[in-house]
Amino acid sequence: MKNRTNTRWLTQLALLVAVLLVMNYTPLGYLQVGPLSMSLLTIPVAIGAMTLGPVAGAILGGVFGTTSFVSALRTPSVMSAAMLQASPVGTFITCFVARVLVGLCAGWVYIGIKKLLPKNEAEARAIEKGLEGAEYTVGELKKGKRAKQPTPAFITSTLQQEASRRLGFTATRTMRAAQTLYEGVDIAGHGTMGLITYMRTDSLRISDEAVAAAKEYIAGGNDARTIQRSRAGVRVAALLPRICTDREAPALFQELERLRAMGVTDALAGTLDSARRAAELGFTLRGDYGLGVFNGQTLKEPKRLGFRSATLSFELKLAQIRDLSKGLDTELVVYGRLPLMITENCIIHNHSGRHTCANVNLLTDRKGERFPVVKAPGCRNEILNSKKLFLADKAGDWQRLGLWAGRLMFTTENARECVQVLERYLGRGSYQPNDYTRGLYYRGVE
Repeated sequence: MKNRTNTRWLTQLALLVAVLLVMNYTPLGYLQVGPLSMSLLTIPVAIGAMTLGPVAGAILGGVFGTTSFVSALRTPSVMSAAMLQASPVGTFITCFVARVLVGLCAGWVYIGIKKLLPKNEAEARAIEKGLEGAEYTVGELKKGKRAKQPTPAFITSTLQQEASRRLGFTATRTMRAAQTLYEGVDIAGHGTMGLITYMRTDSLRISDEAVAAAKEYIAGGNDARTIQRSRAGVRVAALLPRICTDREAPALFQELERLRAMGVTDALAGTLDSARRAAELGFTLRGDYGLGVFNGQTLKEPKRLGFRSATLSFELKLAQIRDLSKGLDTELVVYGRLPLMITENCIIHNHSGRHTCANVNLLTDRKGERFPVVKAPGCRNEILNSKKLFLADKAGDWQRLGLWAGRLMFTTENARECVQVLERYLGRGSYQPNDYTRGLYYRGVE
């Protein structure tokens, strides 16, 4: 029996030595990270030390060290060449002894850990019994909220899969039941009623007819303090600040109460916290670009929270917007200076010592580009793009995307420019900025 055990031990050790040699003389033993080459030869050394014991680990470490020294002699690197020139014997000791100690230590550590663990059921029961009478203290309690995304609507295949998984229905039985629900069933007091939409579909996209049925419009000013009463039948919305601290929240709430009393019914919110405050006062919620709506999945949360519409991210391409599953009315910024950054402190006051944010200030970079710096609520600044986004001449492109609305975002324009821009987007003018950008909507398009 002892000879059999020794033979098995030697066989396993020989196998690991062979693996070491193969790894050392092929790319399998090294991981290239930039200019650095990381050795993986410690892996078989550690495996041997834990499965075969410290002696085997020391032998494998010695093989590792010897092959490393031979490799340094055959193809020396800058560091190994310098070490060999300084002291060949010292280099061998460094390569050999260090690797042997790695194998020994790995085996000893593994044996020490195994001694700490219960060896049988009796030892485990003894530990359990010792813990039964102990006193425990909760060191930390963390509470949080998790949002569970609703599953998408059924298409034909997912309907059949779910019916099979939950009810054991065949595909034929599932479609027969769905057809009956679609055609209608008799309901007391209501007659025959269809209970589901058409189930034979492989698309989650909302129809163009459903999108076109929306007849409400939204208009925004620069912030909640500049919103005026609704005039000429245009629906006015309160544009909520992008940042609002707890200290600023009471003033914002008072302002929203005042606007609500004036007849403003909609609120354009870029954060869920500001949306919550507006919803408490009965505002109809509209999602601003700050919500970061990039795809159909991110539209589900605003819809779940009661938003009536949402502004898509201006970092999307037109092709992505076209293919996006629009489960909620969506709008797109099609004109204006897009925001680049919002600062917590007023950079104008920090620079000049005066609050002159009412005027448009300019920040010039080393290439001579001039970025407007405008006032933001809470004594903050917003830095805008040096070029205006302009898509009036590309109306045919974005009007075919199934959008609910296109937004003209006025920031630094005077009254005359606003009128000119509006007329151009209505197809009645010839206005065009001197310098403009298409944003990221056309990136990757020749």
